[in-house]
Amino acid sequence: MKATTAFASGSLLALSAAAPTRTENKRSATSDCSQYGETTIGKYIVYNDLWGQDNGSGSQCVAVTGVTEDSLEWSTTWSWADNKNDVKSYSNAVVDADSVQLSSISSMQSSWDWKYTGDSLTADVAYDMFTSSSADGSEEFEVMVWLANLNAGPISSSYSASGDAETIATPNVAGYDWSLYKGSNGAQTVYSFPPSDNINSFSGDVHEFFTYLINNQGFDESQYLVSAGAGTEAFVGQNAEFTVSAYSLDIATGSGSSSNAVASSSLDLLVIRLSQLILRCPIIDFRSYQHHHRTVFQHRPDFHGRAASPSRFILDSRRASNQYIRFRD
Repeated sequence: MKATTAFASGSLLALSAAAPTRTENKRSATSDCSQYGETTIGKYIVYNDLWGQDNGSGSQCVAVTGVTEDSLEWSTTWSWADNKNDVKSYSNAVVDADSVQLSSISSMQSSWDWKYTGDSLTADVAYDMFTSSSADGSEEFEVMVWLANLNAGPISSSYSASGDAETIATPNVAGYDWSLYKGSNGAQTVYSFPPSDNINSFSGDVHEFFTYLINNQGFDESQYLVSAGAGTEAFVGQNAEFTVSAYSLDIATGSGSSSNAVASSSLDLLVIRLSQLILRCPIIDFRSYQHHHRTVFQHRPDFHGRAASPSRFILDSRRASNQYIRFRD
């Protein structure tokens, strides 16, 4: 049955009122409708990522409005038809995690205000995070924290007789109630946290979900966080518009450094090297320094699989495996 879907902030409007004033780095929104379009702004990389477009017919565009020191505005419009069980795209904003171990992360403070409108939508809104047992290894685990379940369903290793995914726990994390599912997408073990009710305005520490998994599900705290994305998986629907009015994520380590500090350190290192070249001085061996201050581009996973990198093709395998996600009729 066709119905118009609209999700606004409602009773959580008070949280969105606390969003910072956005006066820095504002610009006219320019749409990118290419399959693997990406826009870098501040510490964020926003992807269009139509990785599953061959599974249906339609189109999608992403537009970045601007960013303050730590808050991003962007939107996605799309219409997709055919094969309702197949993901067509994952429009998302990524913050590089610099491959830091979970045990070294003190917090992942995030706020996210969004709304969705459209006709007969099947989609989700979710954080999507990948971990590995080594800093440069292939992604082994995927942790998804859903803020909205729009007629979709999580990956699970077991299903009821009626075809519904079965939970392994119903925890309260970051002040909200969730169901927890565990399954495999063919490339990674996937933990999914759909909420009991959709959350249009979220503010909390995303690292608490890893803490819960470590304390209650045997998750290894020595795993490295490779990347942390936030966006929407689109399956089918018409005239969809996903609008993010404010999004921020700050990954802080035990020493108090954040993703901003890591990027600044990398820039400082580049300036030092260039200065030495200009002065024709011997270049000091900075390899030990670089080990702790990698540039954003060295370890950022490419969700498109465009280059011959094993980890990138692993991610493509993960995307292709999403066809096994179950849906409610």
